[in-house]
Amino acid sequence: MKIILFTISGAAEPVIKKLVSQGTPPAYVVPPKDGHFLREKTIVLAHEYNIPVIMFNTDPSEELFVKRINEIAPDLILVATFSHLIPESVYSAASIAAINAHPSLLPEYRGANPSYHVIANGESHTGVTLHLLDNHFDTGAILQQISLPISPQDTAGTITVKLDILMATELSAIVDTIKESGLPKESPQSNQSMHTAPRVHPPSDCINWEEPAQDIDRIIRANNPFHFICTRLNDLDVILFSGGLVDISTLSTLSENARYGEIVAIDEFGVILKTGDGAYRITSLSYGTVWAGDTVTLAKLGLINIGDCFESKS
Repeated sequence: MKIILFTISGAAEPVIKKLVSQGTPPAYVVPPKDGHFLREKTIVLAHEYNIPVIMFNTDPSEELFVKRINEIAPDLILVATFSHLIPESVYSAASIAAINAHPSLLPEYRGANPSYHVIANGESHTGVTLHLLDNHFDTGAILQQISLPISPQDTAGTITVKLDILMATELSAIVDTIKESGLPKESPQSNQSMHTAPRVHPPSDCINWEEPAQDIDRIIRANNPFHFICTRLNDLDVILFSGGLVDISTLSTLSENARYGEIVAIDEFGVILKTGDGAYRITSLSYGTVWAGDTVTLAKLGLINIGDCFESKS
């Protein structure tokens, strides 16, 4: 079976590895456009598996690229985390189907950054949807879906890795299914959805310490590790990396007179701040140009102290 894989590293590695291991390696890999920060890494990865690449310069609708894809006459076109809309002149070249793996449970969270948005919105599950390509992003008929639970500790980074692995499993499984029994029955997508997943550009969020701790936790996890989550302390810019919820019943130092964002305690895990409904623990951050790491060591060095107050960045 002749497969052309449109992909970007990091989804590329688990997908290629899985297809190779089951004996259906891609005949060609298509990386993103010239100048994309993951283009070269994707090309290197394909070459590591002895898979040739086909490239376009800025857009997959370029005449020479379209001609080359149609000359190859693939059986399947597979797409895994690709940032370009693939035109009908390309995807119609597949004799069996052109299938995209999208990292959400469509029609929910169509768009470029579902991992950020599912964490920020407090979802309990996400997943992978395999659907046929059409002339719009993430709207084609659904072939199959599989759900993935989101833990209270998951970040956008951990969810992305889990979904990349799940994507590889599901794409390889549908290739096997097609070989054995043909293309699964498709189901048209509903146009009704509660959420979209537009691209997030850093810095994406600033902290308001008057909000509930759970909301603060979600926004920090949603940004980790791809985007900045900002605040200020002692007139220095701070980027927050990680934290966690605090059981305030065990916290004797939380005063009603404390300011929102004030450090009310320091324990073995991090610094604890007052929030709108209680407290939140910051475990790692960057502090101006003087520190990037855990907050416990930062406090031991005397650079932050109980009574210091984090502020919302304007």
